[in-house]
Amino acid sequence: MVIQPFSRPMHALPAFAKVASVRGSGYVCATSARLARVAGQAVLLSLIYLVSSAMVELLRIPVPSNLLALLLLLVLLSTGLLQLAHVEELSTFLLRHLSFFFVPFMVGLLAQGALLASAGAALLVSLIVAAGVGIVVGGLAARAAIHWTGAPHADDR
Repeated sequence: MVIQPFSRPMHALPAFAKVASVRGSGYVCATSARLARVAGQAVLLSLIYLVSSAMVELLRIPVPSNLLALLLLLVLLSTGLLQLAHVEELSTFLLRHLSFFFVPFMVGLLAQGALLASAGAALLVSLIVAAGVGIVVGGLAARAAIHWTGAPHADDR
């Protein structure tokens, strides 16, 4: 006896179910597997963050725990202790939707209209100066890294 995944005729099914039934696997199973994979990646990244938070507390490192978590993730990925495939799907999703994480910040900023009106010019100047310093320091660090590693510069190729 062969069990059919769908009892309705193909023309009555939604588009995603037609594709899933043609492949021979149910849509629900594929979605559940992907959800479980992404949940596992979220647990892994959360554990890395919790380890970094514990390190900051125990060692009294004057560094934010989220920055230490990023550095720990970089070390794990570059040494091969953690494969990119173990965090790639969730990371890609988060980067693709990064702008949504700034919505609460913007709402909070708009709620502080009086503060923004009184100190807006000073805030703008400090943001421009900070961005300029960040760009210059980043450029100098990249130049030093190229010089230190002996990598050819784009103009030298």
